[in-house]
Amino acid sequence: MLTPRHGTAGVQFGDTIFVIGGGPRPGYGVSPVNEAFVLGSCVDGDLDGYGDPGNPANTCPVDNCPSLYNALQDNDDGDVWGNACDNCPDTPNDAQEDADGDLVGDSCDNCIYVHNPDQLDTNSNNIGEACECYVAMTGDVNVSGEITSADVIAMVNFSFKGGPPPDPCEAAGDVNCSGACTSADIIHLVNYVFKGGPPPCDVCAMIPGTWSCP
Repeated sequence: MLTPRHGTAGVQFGDTIFVIGGGPRPGYGVSPVNEAFVLGSCVDGDLDGYGDPGNPANTCPVDNCPSLYNALQDNDDGDVWGNACDNCPDTPNDAQEDADGDLVGDSCDNCIYVHNPDQLDTNSNNIGEACECYVAMTGDVNVSGEITSADVIAMVNFSFKGGPPPDPCEAAGDVNCSGACTSADIIHLVNYVFKGGPPPCDVCAMIPGTWSCP
């Protein structure tokens, strides 16, 4: 042992023997030392008995969460990531995609492109509040709460008469989700309001920050 001890206990887990506690000498004495000894080859950074991936010489099982101690190796969704490290533990997502960097994987994020770690969804429709606001405003140029002919007038005034821009322009004015507020958005809005054409697009499908409003 690296630290000589008396009256200690040992247990084998996987390819590792843990030697725990004991005393520094016979008789009364207490040691807080807990040392692990690897049998054969097992690179195991978190000392849970499972080896770190990428070490082909390992004789121990591969750890599904090499950065955290997880001796049970729970993995509810059956992908390559254990629950302890999986950013979406109920849905398979081997690549751990997380477009908005909120530590909630795209596979289970209720608003993929908007940072919303709280995943707030007050109406339980599986669309996070961070995305609801964009959807509600798309085409609602005057922010009245509904899409009407007044929104068409507001877009015309903005595009051709220097009127106030949609508020916010990114969500409300880009009716066809082209990435900019243009006359094509007016045509789209007119067709929807007066001719039963397709509704304004779902801005949630766009990545915030890519919109522009000249």
